Amino acid sequence: MRYRSSVTSFDASEGAEDMRNMLKRGGTYYVRFNVPEDRVEDVGRAFRAKNGKKTEIVRTLQSRDYREALKRRDAALEAIRNQVNAKLIEIGFAPLHGNFMPDWWATPEKAVEAGLHYRKQIEQASDVYDPAEGIFPGTIAEGAPDSEQEHIRAVVTDLVMEASEKLPPAEGRRYFDTVMGVVEGTATPLGPLADRWLSSQKRLRLSNGLMNRHQRVLAVLGEYLVSSSGSKNSLPDTVFRSYSMQNVDKKLARRFREWLEEKGKGANTINSYLSSLRSFWTWLVDAGEAESNPWAGMSGGLKKLAKKEIEEGDKKRPFTDVEIITLLTGEPNSRDPRMAETIHDVFRLGLLTGARQNELCSLTVGRVVVPDNPEDEL
Repeated sequence: MRYRSSVTSFDASEGAEDMRNMLKRGGTYYVRFNVPEDRVEDVGRAFRAKNGKKTEIVRTLQSRDYREALKRRDAALEAIRNQVNAKLIEIGFAPLHGNFMPDWWATPEKAVEAGLHYRKQIEQASDVYDPAEGIFPGTIAEGAPDSEQEHIRAVVTDLVMEASEKLPPAEGRRYFDTVMGVVEGTATPLGPLADRWLSSQKRLRLSNGLMNRHQRVLAVLGEYLVSSSGSKNSLPDTVFRSYSMQNVDKKLARRFREWLEEKGKGANTINSYLSSLRSFWTWLVDAGEAESNPWAGMSGGLKKLAKKEIEEGDKKRPFTDVEIITLLTGEPNSRDPRMAETIHDVFRLGLLTGARQNELCSLTVGRVVVPDNPEDEL
């Protein structure tokens, strides 16, 4: 655990940009670590305080710039906490957190969040860090990494390894692989990527129907991932959000299609599902998150299959009187009252113009040519 002074252990509650735990003296920013009230005497003894108590520990952040000091604050607090715990353990006392270890910290969601947290710290670190001029004197051991990014990466690996060793072997291995996969960019979770993609699609002002289909398809993919993993007790959304994007390859894409076919989904439905996933991965490639699109070409043969399904289905028949009346009057039970008016207008335009159904449904006000003298056109 050599370089722990430069990294913040994962805590999802952190991140507020303010002066909390910071103060300014003579233009330079300092970090202030507050010792818990019930441990001030223990910490005072560990640090050999003159009055026997230690209520706070203040250390320089070696910066006059607020934003830079803010970035260094959490790393400094963690360094102080580690120093305090080390001294407490050295004299036979329990660390500040005692023996507490929450039972929810190693869930897949927390592993992904921890990985994203650590990855962000590494990306924000400087790549020109000189280990001979460490932020905290005396914390750089011999053979330290030659950049702050490598410094923090080494600390993160130690922290994650230490956390995984507190879990049962299989669970600890999964935790370590998930966190470090996110940190190294070799196991990027689908959840945050899907959130970004859906947000970008909303900005394009896609129809509500298409947005709902995208979300439904991602949920169905989660169901498949649960089914293929054999973990019946897992929630599809949880499995999907923590699943590695890099593990979605051609083999998985093909098996997903076959799974849909086995569940009795029609060819047109399967094609629409694959279209949404192909769109998602196209965005991932454009965003530099993925190198290729495993869903490309996965719809081969579905159009012919859809046509065959129609031919083998019920023969076409005339509309019944009830169906004709429903078409002409619209859908009175629709959640959107405009449907009744819309279907009525479509039929009238169809009778007058002879236009095809897709032409009428795609008609917009901007495409209507209004003559200068409408009466002459009658």
